[in-house]
Amino acid sequence: MRDESDHENPTRIVVVPRSNRIDCDQLMNHLFASTDLEKNFRVNLNMIGLDNRPQVKGLIQILTEWIEYRRETVRKRLQYRLDKILSRLHILEGLLVAYLNLDEVIEIIRTEDDPKAVLMARFGITDIQADAILDTKLRHLAKLEEMKIRGEQDELEKEREKLEKLLGSERRMNTLLKKEIQADAEKYGDDRRSPIVERAEAKAMTERDLVPSEPITVVLSEKGWIRHAKGHDVDASGLNYKAGDKFLASAKGKSNQPAVFLGSDGRSYSLESHSLPSARSKVNRLPVDSISALVRRCVKW
Repeated sequence: MRDESDHENPTRIVVVPRSNRIDCDQLMNHLFASTDLEKNFRVNLNMIGLDNRPQVKGLIQILTEWIEYRRETVRKRLQYRLDKILSRLHILEGLLVAYLNLDEVIEIIRTEDDPKAVLMARFGITDIQADAILDTKLRHLAKLEEMKIRGEQDELEKEREKLEKLLGSERRMNTLLKKEIQADAEKYGDDRRSPIVERAEAKAMTERDLVPSEPITVVLSEKGWIRHAKGHDVDASGLNYKAGDKFLASAKGKSNQPAVFLGSDGRSYSLESHSLPSARSKVNRLPVDSISALVRRCVKW
């Protein structure tokens, strides 16, 4: 293991297997599972939702409620702007009436004690329109231009039509939401600081995973002694046995596979094949009774 961290790579640890027979992916999975190279953290997603109550929610539910909240926020923003436009259009209609009857309006303002009531009665305008006319200074009122008023009306009418279409169409509203979220992500988002890698859950290697897969033959004697020999071309009956004992059965397999024994009580017991004594040894053998106190006689292997 080498630490190659520097100013360009703040964290860079290099793991080099000592043998080229080691599976690098399997080794990394073992390190992820058994060291601090990978850590899992529990997240308590307890939040206040649209119902104003705290509740633990899943990610999908959180995103769904946020989108609904965002939709309502945008709807209120558009409705507020639409109300402002309608109010301004209403005032412009009153100013246009004043422009078309400018001399008479100025005369009423100068001579009448209650010009507001007279204007409303004479021209059929509303209270708000009359206030807008009276709030405009006479010198500004005289400078009103029909083209400017109508130009502003046309622009506001176009915006009003657009807003009403957005508020009246769920499809248009969804399109607007999508564009705004993408624009915010482009403006405020930054690149991920770590990549997202899809892989299966990391699992630590067991002793069996470290054992090379080699052909072996497991031998059982009549008196219940077990051992193993390398290879499949083993003459099990020709091996050395204790006095009064001889060959009973053998089975071929791999060194990283378990050897399973079936006892006379119907239960099965297993041993790691590579952990069995070697057949070359004349002393080291494993009695089958040592697998479990319940096993009295091995009837099948």
